[in-house]
Amino acid sequence: MPALVGRTVGGQPLDVGRLVGRGILVINVWASWCENCRAESLVLAQAARRHEATFVGIDVQDSAEKADRMVARAGIRYPQLSDPDGALLGTLSLLPRQGIPSTLVVDRHGLMAGRVIGAVTAPQLQRLLDDISRNP
Repeated sequence: MPALVGRTVGGQPLDVGRLVGRGILVINVWASWCENCRAESLVLAQAARRHEATFVGIDVQDSAEKADRMVARAGIRYPQLSDPDGALLGTLSLLPRQGIPSTLVVDRHGLMAGRVIGAVTAPQLQRLLDDISRNP
């Protein structure tokens, strides 16, 4: 798991590395201007409320104002790293720089255990989380 350290859309510092080892970590890369991202935001918001996994978003090439509106509309309660220049996305070598939305699932050992390029669906995410939970 590469280092993901930055500020949230709200301006708070966040070191995603401190979340590794606490269980499953779901990292979703998105932007408010991305239609597929808006569609999947509801799926992710609901999954974050239902699952014990930790969720973090990375808002790429976006303004804080637009990101805040999208997060509020979707009912997302988990932190969102701000990545206005795409530098954080660039550290995630398993994801294409232009391929958003994208979702990575990291196991409790900090290993990349699953990925979805494009909008993740509720069944896809459920399968990934179930598979990773069964294989500690």
